[in-house]
Amino acid sequence: THLLMMNRAAFSAADYAHLRQKSLRPLFARIMQRLRRTVPEPLAPYRADRKKVLVIANAINNPRFTGPLWDALEYAHSLHHDFGLEPLVVNSNIWLQTMADPIWPLRWYSTPPGKQRDYWPHRSDKLPLFRLWESSPTPVALADFCALVQAEGPALAISIGDTNAYTELLAEQIPTYVMHFTVDFPITLCARPTYHPNLPETTLAIRRMAGQLDTNLVQLVPSYSVHGRYCRYTRRDFGVAEDACVYAVVGHRLDSEVTADFLQLLNNILAAVPNGFVFFLGLFPSYRSRVAPYPALSRRSAFIGNVGDVASFMRIVDIYLNPDRAGGGSSAVYALDAGVPVLTLPHGDVAFAAGTDHHCTDYGSLQSRAVSLAADQALLRRARRMAKLRAAAICQRDVSEGLHEHRRRGEPINPPGK
Repeated sequence: THLLMMNRAAFSAADYAHLRQKSLRPLFARIMQRLRRTVPEPLAPYRADRKKVLVIANAINNPRFTGPLWDALEYAHSLHHDFGLEPLVVNSNIWLQTMADPIWPLRWYSTPPGKQRDYWPHRSDKLPLFRLWESSPTPVALADFCALVQAEGPALAISIGDTNAYTELLAEQIPTYVMHFTVDFPITLCARPTYHPNLPETTLAIRRMAGQLDTNLVQLVPSYSVHGRYCRYTRRDFGVAEDACVYAVVGHRLDSEVTADFLQLLNNILAAVPNGFVFFLGLFPSYRSRVAPYPALSRRSAFIGNVGDVASFMRIVDIYLNPDRAGGGSSAVYALDAGVPVLTLPHGDVAFAAGTDHHCTDYGSLQSRAVSLAADQALLRRARRMAKLRAAAICQRDVSEGLHEHRRRGEPINPPGK
């Protein structure tokens, strides 16, 4: 799974589709069978409260750094204020980072012990939050989750980011939708993945599902939430000249995502762009030792960690450069929204977010384009406009407005039969 996340697995597109649908789906089904035997008291039918909705998110840590959490909070906020519903944000803790279990998707962050029920501040509101403190779907954690569902009696659930074991257990009882925001549909058994009807990539993604029932799909425009813009960063804050061409590389796994080939690419770009400067954002513990062998890069780059407000930081960036990897979609969306062109290879979540106009066939063409944009201000302005247009297509921030418009005209939110 880690090789898949890093885009290092030597699979063809056909092999990858086979792995997901012919291998991982049956494996996921067996995992769920095992978990059902672990559930102390299986979810019994209950009378649903039509006003209650569970909003499930993975890895609830700091919303400034975690895209899915911010989207979960935005949805919960909208459900409450625009529709008068009663959302409860549920932290499932399951994520693809800590190798605590050898079988996907039972990998998770362990959240420090504390209160299970809490309130998370968001905008001018405090949203109710339920945390699963167990570091895995143990009998205790599953019992807590089942007790929560029975007590709340939600009418439906929305899982933000991806599916997980808790989402699938819930989907056996109530309508559960997965807002996945990635290039591939999540592997689900009962939960219903959503898809964006207006992006050309959607057709290819649906074709790749190869075995996931189309009747289980829900057409919906997912909302990337470009949060932040509460900081006013300047280039001077980071010791960079105003006339510099600023490149950004963003990720929470840069130690493994940034390879020697990518570092050489960055060094070549800076050698060709005398006023170029590269910022690394996120997690990159080995930064100093990794860039040392590259003269231009070691002199004109900086690792600044988590800046707190990535969307605002993108206002001082000229070009976003993406290494060969699978993740990183949220930061790319922040860049596009700021009018920053995103240069990426044609696969992975960043490629899905950026769209085909931003795809480069290989590192050579990516380097050429990065240098050309720095040398030609007219070309860069056109690229900025193209980035903003892409952001407008995928950032449906006013979700409630669209839903209200459908309601006013009496139209179904989804086409008949979906």
